Amino acid sequence: MIEALKRNKAIHEDIQELEEWIMDKEHEAPADDGPIFYQDQIRERLEQYQKVQTELSLKENIVRNLVLQGRQDLNLPSSSAPELAQSLETLVSNWTNLQKKVDTKVLFYTDIYTLHEELKNLLHQENVWLDTLQNKIFSSTNNGADAEEISEELD
Repeated sequence: MIEALKRNKAIHEDIQELEEWIMDKEHEAPADDGPIFYQDQIRERLEQYQKVQTELSLKENIVRNLVLQGRQDLNLPSSSAPELAQSLETLVSNWTNLQKKVDTKVLFYTDIYTLHEELKNLLHQENVWLDTLQNKIFSSTNNGADAEEISEELD
């Protein structure tokens, strides 16, 4: 019986420690990240959420084992079984919510980063095309023929 109480206490302490860690990560992953003013902020936010995602992956086995241990202890006669059940339920809920939030943010910032890179490439191509067109206009010697060629370029 004393062993069961010690084990139960250790599980509660581990759950409390994980809950504190989850709360810290919640603060690192706020619901509203605020505006983005510079392109580097997109990459920085993506890296920030990828870091939290990695940390979650590293702790996943710890959480899984703790939940399994706790559920096994729920089958033992104990006066703290309802508290343990509630603590486990809260832990699983908070863990799942944080995972979903971080996964959503990683996907969001990955998409934004990809779209931003595509936009930069398209703008670069457009600038190259405009520079080429401008050079043709400025370097044309036969105005009639080149005007027709430039007009075709615009189409």
